[in-house]
Amino acid sequence: MAIQKILSADIGGTNGRFAYFSYEVEAKKLELVKTHWISLGQLEEKYSKPTLIAILSQLDFGFELNEFDVLVIAVACPITERKLKLTNNLLTLDLDELEANFKCVRLLNDFVAQACSCLSDLKETSRIIQLGKTNPNSPIAVVGAGTGFGKAYIVPNQNAPLICSAEGGQAAFAMQSREEMEFAEFVKDRLGVTYPNYDNIVSGLGLTLLHEFLTGEKLKPQEIAAQFTNNPKLKTLEWFSGFYGRAGRNYVLETLALGGLFISGGIAIKNPIIISHEAFRANFIDSKKCSKLLQEVPIRLLTNEASGLWGAAEFWRLKQLNSF
Repeated sequence: MAIQKILSADIGGTNGRFAYFSYEVEAKKLELVKTHWISLGQLEEKYSKPTLIAILSQLDFGFELNEFDVLVIAVACPITERKLKLTNNLLTLDLDELEANFKCVRLLNDFVAQACSCLSDLKETSRIIQLGKTNPNSPIAVVGAGTGFGKAYIVPNQNAPLICSAEGGQAAFAMQSREEMEFAEFVKDRLGVTYPNYDNIVSGLGLTLLHEFLTGEKLKPQEIAAQFTNNPKLKTLEWFSGFYGRAGRNYVLETLALGGLFISGGIAIKNPIIISHEAFRANFIDSKKCSKLLQEVPIRLLTNEASGLWGAAEFWRLKQLNSF
């Protein structure tokens, strides 16, 4: 039986995740064999100008890099050139250098990978947030918060799904109350921006800024999130959950994603209380004209932090099946 070796990479703003997948061609089956996770902050301390090939050369998968059939890389930035500086860290990616070391290299946006993961086996382990009713002929929206805020969507197609990337994290985030407007001014002042975008609000940075605005405490995102379980009425949790629900609502309406909404990203996966909090659903269905429609949209939370790696491997599997 023909088996391909896939090296899958998911490069976010905080971590670099890498995995070796075996792909049984005839059975059309992916199997995760081995993973490596690396803090990009530590790499930036070690290298003045860290490159992806320098990182990959350190990883031990039991054989040489040129023995992989393909390297599939999910990156958190628009893919417009052959040499890329990733959006939220100093890591650079040189496609010419990578192609000199691998038989085949494929690049995709990190949230295209997240969308692909929703078509993989991981869908079966996702957590239902709102049961709803799936419309199989409508798009599926995928959003997620981590270092930034990502968006993508899946459009059904007779032969194969069409997966579309987006840079919605850079779009302006709308505030709704006077107090929220004050928070927007706080963000603008802290970051030196003309308007707060999704990356500034529904992200780890956004959580830190929000908590400081509400309490005066300046804490790391993980320190704030650690308070959520024991204090579900914490105002920071209520606001952040509401912002997350609003972000999901906006994207579902923008794409008319009646096929459902998938939520990914490390913040929600590690802290599902953010998505299960009543403020999330209250904001998600808050629409004068479309509330009933939104109540029928299925919502699922991906629970596997390796979803980006699975998505990158699934991207290659779909290409092998001529689905792209």
